[in-house]
Amino acid sequence: MTEAVTLGPKALEQVRAVVRDFESRLNTRMRLQQRRVIGASGVSVVEGYLDGALAASSGSGTTATTATLSKWRVNTEGTWEDTGDNVTVTNRDDTLSGGISDFCIALKINGEWRPIWVECAS
Repeated sequence: MTEAVTLGPKALEQVRAVVRDFESRLNTRMRLQQRRVIGASGVSVVEGYLDGALAASSGSGTTATTATLSKWRVNTEGTWEDTGDNVTVTNRDDTLSGGISDFCIALKINGEWRPIWVECAS
């Protein structure tokens, strides 16, 4: 059996303060979690230079081609540098191709680094 408890005005204000504090903390946690999710699953971009030729795909993307991309970045001093890391870019575009040393920008899509832009130098 439960008993009814009557709270006075001061107790009700304390309960309201606790609820406001809880909501504020919850909103802060949700915002932080949302930032983590966006950072973890948001758009991943790499840029650099192709180490080999990247041919156009065939079959409207069903037959992909690949090439190695040397990743470059601007370091903390503002200098453009080779990171020493490479990724394999997977081309599913039948109109996009690139040559050796062409600059390329790629996005991570469905687990593949897909070139979205390759310079037109070749």
